[in-house]
Amino acid sequence: MSETVEAAVGRILSETPPNSLLLVGRSAPALFEVCRSEHSGATIGRIVRLDAPVLAKDLGRFDLVLASGALEYLPRIEGRAMLGRLRDVHARRLLLQVRYDLADGETPWTMEDCLAFGLTRLATTSNADGVASALYGFSLHDYKHRPDWLNPSNWAHPHLWKP
Repeated sequence: MSETVEAAVGRILSETPPNSLLLVGRSAPALFEVCRSEHSGATIGRIVRLDAPVLAKDLGRFDLVLASGALEYLPRIEGRAMLGRLRDVHARRLLLQVRYDLADGETPWTMEDCLAFGLTRLATTSNADGVASALYGFSLHDYKHRPDWLNPSNWAHPHLWKP
């Protein structure tokens, strides 16, 4: 059984509480109260309009960006640009909710689309009406595990080479 979006976000926020939080998308206002009640000391910003000027460089960087009801309303190329900008410029950690109940004119996002951006599937969620969605996350700190060969103690030590 899947948990609600609010429960999944609350669980994730309690594991690593952010000092600053940006909520992006049409569904973000519904999650605003959950975030505000969980972290009253955090700076919380909201963006409902999803055009390029809103995601300007002066927006700043946030500990956590939560995008919900955002990508579905944009053409695919603009959605990719927005997701890349949120991930690379504005977020230390990113949570993205992808809905599966799309109306006409909305752009579907698949698991493969999310994986292509380095996102990891964190939970399968549902809303109050029982509509399924998935919650994906990205954190630069745990995006790629450091392989053993990348350890500086293994680099170019001439005494380790056999003639």
